[in-house]
Amino acid sequence: MRAVATLLTALASASCTSASETLEALVASHEATISLHEDTIARMEARLRELEQAVFRCCGGGGDPQDRQEGLVTRRGLLQSPGSLTTSINHESIRTTSVNVTDLYALNVHVNGAFLWHGRIWSPNEPTAAPTAAPTAAPTTAPTEAPTPARPTTCKELREGGATASGIYVIYPDGAEKNVYCDHTTDGGGWRMVWKHSYYEVASLSDDMRFFSQVDNSATCTSVTNGWCNTPGKLTLGAKEQMTAAYYNGALMYAWKGTINSNLDSSWEGAILNSPTQLVEDCSSSVNSIPEPNSPAAGHAIAGLTFNKANDFNYVNNCDSDRYGSSGASISGDCRWENCRPSAVGGSHKQMTIAIFVR
Repeated sequence: MRAVATLLTALASASCTSASETLEALVASHEATISLHEDTIARMEARLRELEQAVFRCCGGGGDPQDRQEGLVTRRGLLQSPGSLTTSINHESIRTTSVNVTDLYALNVHVNGAFLWHGRIWSPNEPTAAPTAAPTAAPTTAPTEAPTPARPTTCKELREGGATASGIYVIYPDGAEKNVYCDHTTDGGGWRMVWKHSYYEVASLSDDMRFFSQVDNSATCTSVTNGWCNTPGKLTLGAKEQMTAAYYNGALMYAWKGTINSNLDSSWEGAILNSPTQLVEDCSSSVNSIPEPNSPAAGHAIAGLTFNKANDFNYVNNCDSDRYGSSGASISGDCRWENCRPSAVGGSHKQMTIAIFVR
């Protein structure tokens, strides 16, 4: 304590270089090596904060180019050249020594001859902007490098990390960066889009567009608006749930979820929801009916594209999405919204996008 008090006085006459050498080192963790009563520690921390503020007042704003060239102080008030400072009174001493190791400047701190702390305080490659304010509390542990944040691999991880808005996000499902659309509002969020089809707006139909296709068109799975997309290998994404959702010009009209279907990558039956649960229902007709895929046995259906929303577990009758004949060549079979008929749409045969999400 006496040495710390003396340092406060010594700062008035100490050079900026010497004062800067004491910054952060003296406010590092001293509990591990100095056995003092709790009340003494509290008083010492208060005095150390005074010391730190005094150092900043002395040197924190200093450092013109000539000063830095001569090795005095940086604009952060940190040491730029090796040096040392020892202050002693009544046989107590605090000595700080800077060390330049591969361009990482560090401080070794000794109190009464006993080693106290070693830590990096500055790198020449770091920014040298002046601090905006003096620190208000002494750290309780030596400073360490901040860990690199874990890269999210799913929309669910993003949601658990605090994401709340639906939209495009970056995830790293296989270590590589990928843009995906995440629904963070329906049923608590965390849903990743893996397939969509906007029926009337999509021409030149192909097998690639089926939700169980293994063709990768996932780069366009970034919105709920017009178009089509498909992410192959849906079962390899680690999801436990899937959701079927229908949109009108980007607005959600209905959504149902179920546990993941093991046929999702291989068959039209993969969109049948196991243990179906209603999440959103704005239909004025076929209310509470489950959205389901049509079987290829239905003459109006194309397997993997056509959905209905009426007569649960009947996969050959009715349609709520189809505009195609069995060959895909005719648009006379337009069934969009004929089952659901949401009031927001104001009739049938209008814009419709159906999407599959996993979580």
